[in-house]
Amino acid sequence: LNTTVFSGCRSNLELLLIYKKIPVVTGFDDQWHGNIKQHIASLFFPFFRKYFFSYAWVAGPYQCEYAKRLGFKNNEIIFNLLSCNTKLFSSGIDSLEFKKKDFPKTFLYVGNFRHVKGTDILIEAFEEYQKKYNGDWKLVCVGNGDMLSLLINKHNVEIISFSNEEELVNIAKRSGIFILPSRSEQWGVVIHEFAAAAMPLILSDNVGAKAEFFIENYNGITYSDNSKENLAKSMYLMSIKDKAELIRMCNNSFEMAHKITPKISAASFMSILDL
Repeated sequence: LNTTVFSGCRSNLELLLIYKKIPVVTGFDDQWHGNIKQHIASLFFPFFRKYFFSYAWVAGPYQCEYAKRLGFKNNEIIFNLLSCNTKLFSSGIDSLEFKKKDFPKTFLYVGNFRHVKGTDILIEAFEEYQKKYNGDWKLVCVGNGDMLSLLINKHNVEIISFSNEEELVNIAKRSGIFILPSRSEQWGVVIHEFAAAAMPLILSDNVGAKAEFFIENYNGITYSDNSKENLAKSMYLMSIKDKAELIRMCNNSFEMAHKITPKISAASFMSILDL
């Protein structure tokens, strides 16, 4: 609502009446974790949310659970809040002919280098993968952050500064497997991006977007407990798969990424209108 709508309002009651006539959507990617703050919100928010919000627009099923606990009914919840640029990232599929011949022995991470993103877990797991499993794959990390120093001067680790989307697609085309080791990741559009770029995935079990874009052993594997040992083992298990299996996972990621597109997100939003 713009300021001209508010200019004629003489009372809060009149403002509420305006809200009652105009669908108001709140969007969020928060997952239900069951902490104290969320329990308090689930007790009190349902009593007054109907005066302010008509619909909840959520990213996926984990967020849907939270919306229901906040008092939204099934017909007041819409999905597909977040989408990557599927048209751009889908050009990564063009690299599969090359990868069929010589699959890149490269793990790729894109994001901030921070504790919440599991940067320390990632580099410790990669070092264990090299030492325990005699792994010969390379790790490419794209981004920046306060844990950058952990990655510097490490064997077989390449650091690339933050890059635009076009360059990320090019990096994906010459990389093998995408890793997201986050300790906490409410959603993770980056998973959508690199699934669309036709890359197999290794994900921590904390990543929200895996509910939409990931199936175990179909387009990748997960690891649990924020464990460097489990991640190192996952790296090893993926690295020893034959090219045919990895290419199958590439195609499966590409397929799953198109469950949500910008067009589908827009259509989901517009579905609330009575046209």
